[in-house]
Amino acid sequence: MNEYLVATLDKLRTKNYANVNIVIGNESCDLDSSVSAIVYACFLYWQSKQIKCNESMNVNRDEQTKYDIFIPILNVNREDFALKTEVTYLLKTHGIDKNVLVFRDDYDLKGLLANTNSKVTLVDHHVLSTKDQFLAPFVTEIIDHRPLDKTGWTYNDSAHSTIEVVGCCCTLVAQRIKDLSSPIAKDLDFFNAYPVCSDMLHSTIILDTINLSKTFNKATPHDVKILLFLESLIKPADYENYRKGKLERLTNARSDVSELTAAQLLRKDLKIVGEVLVPTFPILVQARRTGSVANDFNATKLQLSRAAWHAPQGSNEEGRGCILGGYHEGYKIIKISARLDRSGLRP
Repeated sequence: MNEYLVATLDKLRTKNYANVNIVIGNESCDLDSSVSAIVYACFLYWQSKQIKCNESMNVNRDEQTKYDIFIPILNVNREDFALKTEVTYLLKTHGIDKNVLVFRDDYDLKGLLANTNSKVTLVDHHVLSTKDQFLAPFVTEIIDHRPLDKTGWTYNDSAHSTIEVVGCCCTLVAQRIKDLSSPIAKDLDFFNAYPVCSDMLHSTIILDTINLSKTFNKATPHDVKILLFLESLIKPADYENYRKGKLERLTNARSDVSELTAAQLLRKDLKIVGEVLVPTFPILVQARRTGSVANDFNATKLQLSRAAWHAPQGSNEEGRGCILGGYHEGYKIIKISARLDRSGLRP
């Protein structure tokens, strides 16, 4: 995996490529979005190599021939990657350094796509935000697990879409890889060549379906089928403990904010509603004792409000953070809020 990522970054920097193929996830850049982008871009690279190998038997190619480049884009600014703690944890576990990854603000995407032969694959979303509308003419494939929304659908009729409501987009990515591998190789060949992809897909499905929990009921039969397929490749000694251990480690990683600053905490669970940014900021408060449970609760209620701020007038930026009670990078805090109930602070 690292070899592929390093080679991709090197070709990108030196512009040693023919056409650009981008695989990009949604703006949350959560584990499902990130892993889907990285694994599917890696597969497209592998698929291209298999096709080239078959063609080379019949065609002599010059050593200087340039080939397509397949770039997984993590749809978040580089400075905010640290906020995606479960993503950084899983990639670090597999020895993938952030320096070999490509983030949203690393390159001018419009410039990269200037070549009319460029292609874009959307994973873990199929509705483009306003700022990403320029991607639409280049979209050739969509893989998403959300309900189909045709509102504003402007993609070419030839664009291939895999849209199915399942618990995790990685389920559909794994299925798509299996389907596309069969015509050029065996459906296991890619997974055998990149075992790290099998494990990352498996980890993400475990986290997103909460280990196929029937209580939360997020998993579908398709999720179960793909999970079992991946486990047939991984071959854990104890399937049950292997799954439980993964879920615990990933859940802990997602909630681990020990290395984040206050400003990063505000951005970590940022929600974007139209042009308004709505972050949450968890804090601890000490309860006041009044002798009555009801009075204790009322006395310790903390009415702050959710933080929200608007981009400055005339700016196309959506903002990158704020400092509690003031200004940060030109964005004004309108209000801050949090709510305390008997079980603790609720954003």
